[in-house]
Amino acid sequence: MDGSHFVGEVVFTDRTYQAWVVTFGIPYTGNLDYLCYIPRSGFTMGGTLELTYDRQFVYVKTWTLDRPEKDIQKIAAKRDEAIAFLQKKVADITPELEAFNQALAREVPALIGSLKKKYQQDKDALANL
Repeated sequence: MDGSHFVGEVVFTDRTYQAWVVTFGIPYTGNLDYLCYIPRSGFTMGGTLELTYDRQFVYVKTWTLDRPEKDIQKIAAKRDEAIAFLQKKVADITPELEAFNQALAREVPALIGSLKKKYQQDKDALANL
């Protein structure tokens, strides 16, 4: 169902419906850029999840039409889908980032050593002028 949501209503091209718009805040700690990373192996979780965030929460918004028989299961399912999405995303990217960090720990000292050597060679060359 495509549409745009406003406070308390969902607008379709032909009609306006009253709706309950529910936003879930999922707390997190850390850098959210971590979740934006796409691993080389790809990311296979589909869906149309719209996530927004601030410094403490990831928000997911869902809605159900304002009827006597509100679709509470739809709302709960959207919350559970968001949590599953975040958990899968972290699980998919963690191995690659851990491997990168381990390689970085090996490569940075060697890079610093080569830069120190070049600096000393340049310093010696200047001293001989």
